[in-house]
Amino acid sequence: MLPGASVTRIPEGASAPGAASFINNSLTALNALDALQLTAGATLLVTGAAGSVGGYLTQLAHHAGLRVITIAGPGDDALVRTFGTTEVVHRGPHAAADVLALIPGGVDAVADAALLGDDIVDAIRDGGQLATFRPHHGDPGRGIRVHGLNVRQRAMDHAAITHLRDLVNEGALTMRVGPVLPAADAPEAHRLLDAGGVRGRIILEFPVH
Repeated sequence: MLPGASVTRIPEGASAPGAASFINNSLTALNALDALQLTAGATLLVTGAAGSVGGYLTQLAHHAGLRVITIAGPGDDALVRTFGTTEVVHRGPHAAADVLALIPGGVDAVADAALLGDDIVDAIRDGGQLATFRPHHGDPGRGIRVHGLNVRQRAMDHAAITHLRDLVNEGALTMRVGPVLPAADAPEAHRLLDAGGVRGRIILEFPVH
């Protein structure tokens, strides 16, 4: 059983896998943007932009009027541009330097969906912000504020959950369904996750009795 505050109607015309695919990742993304509290026109760097959380971060940030810089693989440029990114930087050891070449002085904030941690801190301006989805140990210095986030903080935020559903209905967010597997194939789902490169949420379907 789920609390009523954690439940809302599914998006219009959504399949069950589609409805299941978006809420956890989009709520994770919204939680990060709410913590950063950037104003329209600010620069946000999203790492792992082709993944589920990174894609929703990009779409939500674009919808909020932010200038969005994304880090993604070379084969994902076209995909992340559909999410509303302004510029794409390819992942790799020189990604932070490449961001600084685009934004001298650094971006206002990083939403680190790819868990790059210290490897991307140099791309943040003095006094900027870092939103991270895993514990970040240590102080990045230069007055950078670190937000350690967990989507469970918003699990009963009915207004936020319904707002995200409405954004799907408006076309501002897209449901990105990856492989849909029977629940008995859960080991295969883990194999796919470990292999990386899944562009969408893996869904397990349980039999209905």
